[in-house]
Amino acid sequence: MVTTHTTPEGIIFRSSYSTAEVFFDAQGVWHIAGLWTRKDFRGHGHAGRLLRYVLAEADKEGKTVTVSLDTDNPDLARKKYISLGFTTKGSTRNHYMIRIPSKHP
Repeated sequence: MVTTHTTPEGIIFRSSYSTAEVFFDAQGVWHIAGLWTRKDFRGHGHAGRLLRYVLAEADKEGKTVTVSLDTDNPDLARKKYISLGFTTKGSTRNHYMIRIPSKHP
């Protein structure tokens, strides 16, 4: 089960083991500011399930979603975002990734 807390700045999504913070910009784009899982529950797909939920909600709203990954972030995280439809839109110190809403949510 996922609970949400909406503020004027964004939404916090919480499952039993993971949390995602999403902020909105002036154009309505959703920016994933944080996604984490309790340390003792990592490696079991909890963050991935929550991320898929967040993306399904964004698709319902027709929202573009972005995330900025530090280049020090494990390649596994970048591959996970790519597998969920994100593409890299630049690379400096960060990998800036973007996902256009699915036409078939």
